[in-house]
Amino acid sequence: MSERLKKGRTMNTERSDRIVAGFKERDWEPRRVIVEYEGTVQGTSEEVFPLLCPSREADWIPGWEAELIHTETGFAELGCVFTTDETGPFGPGVWVFVGFEKDRFVELVRFMPNILIQIRVAVEPDHAAGGSGGSTVRWDYALTGLTPEGSAMLPDSEAMQQKLGGACEALDHYLRTGEMIGS
Repeated sequence: MSERLKKGRTMNTERSDRIVAGFKERDWEPRRVIVEYEGTVQGTSEEVFPLLCPSREADWIPGWEAELIHTETGFAELGCVFTTDETGPFGPGVWVFVGFEKDRFVELVRFMPNILIQIRVAVEPDHAAGGSGGSTVRWDYALTGLTPEGSAMLPDSEAMQQKLGGACEALDHYLRTGEMIGS
């Protein structure tokens, strides 16, 4: 099949058409889980934001282990690459910071053998707190099964909501006490 361009030229689209046809004829349906979670913590964005970092998360997330692969500073930044091992949720993975605006948001992509996760965490002043120095933290996750096995491994959105609620509680505890939750 060919497509006509505005100037009257014709483009050969046989190869791309074959890719799309193969996608449509696939014998399995990839599963995607979208999760949004919003919570409040007792800390300003300037206090919260540095904790959204593969190094700093070891201070407030029980069991967190990360190996830094590439970073200029040793902390979160655009292009930072790190790995987690099989003890992390869904097993080992490679993480890449693909978006980063200091004191506002981080965006990451996590690659695993059967699953891809896109993550955005945004921090904003909690205006409902009446200027008490609190922040709203919003986690947005898109989990996609890359194989039938990966699709079967994906949690439901309620389970992910609970995990993110636990993360928000751990972050708030650390901001209030300076100690990891459960310490």
